[in-house]
Amino acid sequence: MKLHLITLSLLLALPSITVQAIPISALDILQNNAGAGDGIYTIDTDGTGGNSSFDIYADMTFFGGGWTLGLVSLENSPSASSDMVANTGTVGINSTHTRDLSLLALNSDTQIRHQIVENGSVIFDGFYTGGYHGIFEADPALWTIATGDLVGTFGAHTLGSAWATVGSPDMPGLCAELYGAWYQNSCYSSIPSTEAGTSVVGGGPYASRSVDAWRIFVREGSSVSANPAAVPEPSMAILFALGFASYFGVKRMAASSVLA
Repeated sequence: MKLHLITLSLLLALPSITVQAIPISALDILQNNAGAGDGIYTIDTDGTGGNSSFDIYADMTFFGGGWTLGLVSLENSPSASSDMVANTGTVGINSTHTRDLSLLALNSDTQIRHQIVENGSVIFDGFYTGGYHGIFEADPALWTIATGDLVGTFGAHTLGSAWATVGSPDMPGLCAELYGAWYQNSCYSSIPSTEAGTSVVGGGPYASRSVDAWRIFVREGSSVSANPAAVPEPSMAILFALGFASYFGVKRMAASSVLA
């Protein structure tokens, strides 16, 4: 009886080892830490195991925060791709790069945010819900816009050929009509880019404006499950104590049998 009490005391006194799951996105980070700020974090979009984890830039302030930056393209340093299926470049808000956000933005609907910068100032910042490989929403009623405006059929025509088309704006055979959104590789392989390979020049209120930076963020739906709290796992000392107790428990039973 004394041996069992000693073992129980050891179990209660010894520390435990905790295992913290890697977050799957910026939103997951924010759900587990409401005080998380903008910056670079490590995520694992398929959870522990499987694909390797990687760094991302997270915007934790815009419209509630939780935005994972999937693509940055700069005028003099266009991104390697207009897609989000590979990790390329150096992560940073002002560094050209792409992130593999297939599990967050390609295989299901999510909030897709476009931010366009000119001369250091944001001239457009807004988002809609859809799939990154799906239909690009051109209806202003389907967007939440913080800065700038959607003019007419903005997504299909009026921000210039690099926004949506291969040919001139408002002409038949628009890339966006044939293949979907302008940012798919079927239309353009990098952003910003025009047929001349320089910068995006828009129409309407964006006429004669070159785009310095184009950023695309994603934020999955609010149904995403936050990682559970750290789950205690027994330390080696506890396992040893259990084995110790079991061993002497068996010895005592054997001795009792012999005496009987």
